[in-house]
Amino acid sequence: MGRRARPGSWLVLGLAALLASFPAGLSGAQQGADRVEVTATRVEGTRLTVAVAVLDAASNPIGGLAIDAFTVTVDGAAIAPDTVASGVDAALPLGIILTVDTSGSMQGTAIASAKQAILPVVNALKTGDQAALLTFAQTVNLPVPLTGETGTLAAAIQAMTATGNTALFAGVTRAAELASAAPQPRRAVVLLSDGEDFGAASGGITRDQALEAARASGVPYFVVGLGQEVDQQFLTSLASTTGGQYFGAADPAQLGRLYARISDRLRQQYTINLQLPEGLAGGSHRLTVSAGGATAVATFETEGPPPPQARLSAIPDGLAEEMVVSLSGVPAGATVRFSIDGEPAPLLADGRSVRLDPYAFEPGRTYTLSAAIEGGDTLEQTFTVAPLPPLLLAPREIPNLQPGDLVRLTIQSQPGGVTAAFLVDGVEVGRVTGPPYEFVVPDTSYAAGDHELRVVVSNGAGSAEASFGWAGPSEPGPNYAAYVLFAALGAVVLAAMAFGSYRAFAWYRARPEPLDTSGVSDQLAAWAELRRGGRDEPIPEDAPVPMAEPWGALTVVSGPDAGKVFELRDDVELVGRGKFCTVRLSDPGLQEAHFVISPDGRLNASTPQCRVEVDGEAVRSAVVGRGSRIRVGGTEFALERHSP
Repeated sequence: MGRRARPGSWLVLGLAALLASFPAGLSGAQQGADRVEVTATRVEGTRLTVAVAVLDAASNPIGGLAIDAFTVTVDGAAIAPDTVASGVDAALPLGIILTVDTSGSMQGTAIASAKQAILPVVNALKTGDQAALLTFAQTVNLPVPLTGETGTLAAAIQAMTATGNTALFAGVTRAAELASAAPQPRRAVVLLSDGEDFGAASGGITRDQALEAARASGVPYFVVGLGQEVDQQFLTSLASTTGGQYFGAADPAQLGRLYARISDRLRQQYTINLQLPEGLAGGSHRLTVSAGGATAVATFETEGPPPPQARLSAIPDGLAEEMVVSLSGVPAGATVRFSIDGEPAPLLADGRSVRLDPYAFEPGRTYTLSAAIEGGDTLEQTFTVAPLPPLLLAPREIPNLQPGDLVRLTIQSQPGGVTAAFLVDGVEVGRVTGPPYEFVVPDTSYAAGDHELRVVVSNGAGSAEASFGWAGPSEPGPNYAAYVLFAALGAVVLAAMAFGSYRAFAWYRARPEPLDTSGVSDQLAAWAELRRGGRDEPIPEDAPVPMAEPWGALTVVSGPDAGKVFELRDDVELVGRGKFCTVRLSDPGLQEAHFVISPDGRLNASTPQCRVEVDGEAVRSAVVGRGSRIRVGGTEFALERHSP
């Protein structure tokens, strides 16, 4: 059971309590404020209502303060109050947890006085106010949950009885739970006890656990300690820790006056109304209220638009068109880094965007785009890319297209195979399956009229094509002047043949002996072989005499004859596989006579079928110089000039 106070001590403690009550009701003009408490806030649109208690050193309310006595700031910015009124606005209702010690030590006068002291508090409840009755003795009980029905509360209070031990710590903890759940903007716990915690009764709850539960609730405890046997150290700590107040009562007869002071403390406050700053973002805000030299700090929440959150613009699934992905809601000055599957992605000029080209990605794969904000979060978004047909970017047109011309394509495609087909007059004449996409228009005889080269590039997703045209040779009409000319030429030829026959006959009759022409071809072949460096025999005395000094040289860079060097001496050097070529090669890809080259740098293909490339360009004739690279068949030459 809880212990009772000794009767002889009531007078001394009662006098002390009476003296402590004298400062109540003094005006602000008579004394300065010891502290200011923000007991409640309410936000309606752009209006803020604040309930404020201004207290003296004895924790008594100070009244009579005018509007100019208050200074208010929101997030550090000063705001002038629109109105300041005494009393509590009906928009800030009160929730009270009436907590009463009903252990055996409260029997008799104590429990009867407690009932009479608590009933006026219940009767003072305003519209919107609510109270709950919580008792603790051997166990903790909740006879009446939070309600505004004063009759129900009064009946439960009158029915209280005292018996058993004191579960003080358990009662404090349960009151904290009820107060935390109360919906009213202003809440308070009013607790009465005359004894100490009886350890077993609180079910193992410790002193420190009870204090922490009360502190965490954020609700002030107004504590009345009755008699001399109370745990005053715990009860005063409970009041100070929660921002409430402790009242000591030596005699049960003082309970009525002390509960009246608590009721005044809860009621005698100021209501401040003010306009919130324009454009105030949603979320938590810091509020300060100063009066009489004291300042209170509190927080309140607004339901405005939340601060901007970093967000990536959406990427459609199956990306099929180029798009810009932007990151919004990034703090000014913050650095952003984009990457795709871990590989850095180049930023656009704004530093907040990247460009996605579907032709740069393999279709069917899932990619992850990441945007890392310096000192902040990393946002990610996955996307896939649709299969797309290739694009034929160039050429758009080919002026003066002719057979034998080289056509080079510029294609844009996704990673994967692309095929280019070349059709002349509807017949496929070439196909390329990888870069470079090049083709030489067949240099054959074409009929008179228009002809078409059609190019089709394709992959598994589709195709693109383009057409180019040229005109074949026209058919000439009758040319009578040519007929006359041909007839005249024929007559001249006949006359010349007749004269030649006559001269040959005359020579034949006058010749001393027949000419011996045997071995001429062998002598020329031997001389050509020696010019190629292939034989050691001396040049026949009657072989043609080459130029004295070489004017250049052809060095075989690659091919079957790689490493050979051919000096160029003659006015016209013939290159090929033939027996009479001065530059004779073993490459089977060459014609018998492939091309000729002369000291002035002129190079000409021997026939239309002979393919020649000079410095990577297909040609039929060209002017070459020192360092030129010439490719024929599988052989590549490097030209060296000894003279300009």
